Amino acid sequence: LVMQSADTASHMAQTEDFAAILPYYTVAGAVSDGRLKILDVDGFSLCQDVQVILHRDKVFVPQLKAFADIFAGKLSGLWMKP
Repeated sequence: LVMQSADTASHMAQTEDFAAILPYYTVAGAVSDGRLKILDVDGFSLCQDVQVILHRDKVFVPQLKAFADIFAGKLSGLWMKP
């Protein structure tokens, strides 16, 4: 099942019998609150390439803020490696 909204899929995973592959920035709050769990599946790896472009007139919605925070943390981690 492919959905246009990660938020809708997250809601379904929290309220119905669904498993979903979702971006971490979408589910970080639900994971930290214990409403969702991250499952490690042996032999399964998923990587997503991301390009970040923010138009100066773009509304900084909570999902975008969460993504920016995670992205900044990942970049910081790369810069801190020896």
